[in-house]
Amino acid sequence: VRMRASAELGIILALSLQSICPGSTSDVTLHREVEDKLHIHVWKSEDSGNINNRYRRSMDEFCSIDKGISVGLVIDTTGSMAGEINEVKIYAKNLLNELTNAPRNRICDLVFVPTNDETPTHENYVQTRNLETLIKAVENIVANGGGDCPEKTLVGVEKAIDLSYKGSFIFVFTDADPKDYYLYETVKKKIEDKKITIYFLLTGVCGSEPAESFFKLSTTSTMGQVARIDKNPSVIRNITQALKDQFQKNTVVFTSKTGPPTTGDGEKYKVHVPPNTPEMTVTGSGSGVQVELKDPDGSSVKNISKLTATENFKILTVLDPAPGKWTVTIKSNSMFKLVASAVSDIDIDFGFSTVPTDDIMSVARSPGEDVESYLLLNVSDPKTVFNISVVDILVDGSTVESLPVEAVNVHNGVFRAERYKYPNKSFRIRINAFTHDGYQLTRESLTTIQSQEPGPPAIECKEKMLASAGVAFNMTCTVESHTEVEVKMYKEGSTHTHTDRHPVTARVSISFLVLRKKDSGYYIIEATNKAGKVTKKIQLMVIGKNNFESS
Repeated sequence: VRMRASAELGIILALSLQSICPGSTSDVTLHREVEDKLHIHVWKSEDSGNINNRYRRSMDEFCSIDKGISVGLVIDTTGSMAGEINEVKIYAKNLLNELTNAPRNRICDLVFVPTNDETPTHENYVQTRNLETLIKAVENIVANGGGDCPEKTLVGVEKAIDLSYKGSFIFVFTDADPKDYYLYETVKKKIEDKKITIYFLLTGVCGSEPAESFFKLSTTSTMGQVARIDKNPSVIRNITQALKDQFQKNTVVFTSKTGPPTTGDGEKYKVHVPPNTPEMTVTGSGSGVQVELKDPDGSSVKNISKLTATENFKILTVLDPAPGKWTVTIKSNSMFKLVASAVSDIDIDFGFSTVPTDDIMSVARSPGEDVESYLLLNVSDPKTVFNISVVDILVDGSTVESLPVEAVNVHNGVFRAERYKYPNKSFRIRINAFTHDGYQLTRESLTTIQSQEPGPPAIECKEKMLASAGVAFNMTCTVESHTEVEVKMYKEGSTHTHTDRHPVTARVSISFLVLRKKDSGYYIIEATNKAGKVTKKIQLMVIGKNNFESS
């Protein structure tokens, strides 16, 4: 075994399994039992019978990659939902079936959190890779309890985020405003940290409009929305249809806007569409919302597919949009949200560092508070993207600063914005680039970003990994720190420890030239900086041929 602080990122085969213990007909509870029993239970549930979903052993290899995501359901089960709980069950099951059976989807985990004032959420949830297990849990819920219109919804949202992979999607079904608004800042920060997209699907509201907290949380996630579905099954079906590409391919955001009720001719926004964009989706929400598109020639668009066109929610899709500057007009009688996105192979990754670096794996997700930081940008397709000119810093939708960008390594698509002290409130970044044929290309961060007060390190890593014997293997993690950090890596019970020091965030690896069955076990990563120490335990399970059993 070779331990090192920087390695080429190999294929990491990861597995995250939990115990599923069905509860009564009124709830489903997941209890954490003895680890060995949990693995047997989950594998049996997945290997027995003809299960029509993709959660099989082959998925474990895929789910080790950072692109693997979760789909979470948060369902209000209080008494006020009694009239529509059966419809919500159907919506939820159809959504799960559609998304998990879509070709090339990225779903690795399913999460379900029912919320009820009378049942502690931390005792009442399901996490599984088995579609039938989750659907059975949804079918078993009944609506009872409650009594007042505001309900404890955000505690369920927080739990679902905690159980989900980074970059996941969570769907919240409720007919009430949240009474646990005190959790707003906590939930908001977790959405930012994990880059979660949340859809609030409302079958009703306490007043005349959805709660402001739902709207504000939906804007924390660029793609998130608040939609009044009002027992309309076509809305769920069309939302699911619109989301399929996001679960299969790389969705990028051209622009997102929020604002107060519009007047007169509405609000107009420019959207820059690069060449070879196969499909653009424009989503608008708000009371009586109207959305209109004009192509770069100023003409009305004929090849629009209206996936959803309810009174308060619109999803429009344009196939093969012409490259250039489009105009989107939105009208709304209430606060609105507008998002223009597309499926694209061109992505721009980014991160922050207090020292210059050209390694995108050695940057932090957020800048430090009250310190100047560099912004590193890495283009996935440098043959298409010629240059990044400016990065705009957006607070509450308005540009507060535009940072010039310099090329660090054009061949590898690496650029860097100048040092800057980022706001101490939530912000977004908008990246302005140009293609080789002269078209403007823009990308917005998928969630808001919050500057972080320097604190103890954070270790981002899978807690369980599954790998095959007889191959090379890298157990790779990221240690995030805004100050100098010491990292120790070792196998539990071993006397050999590898120690490295890094000026800031670093990628660390435990590397195996040839993996063997005896390498199974628990591995420890300890990270220490001047603010504190954190430890992460990783379970490695090695499977494979008998000739690697003990050699």
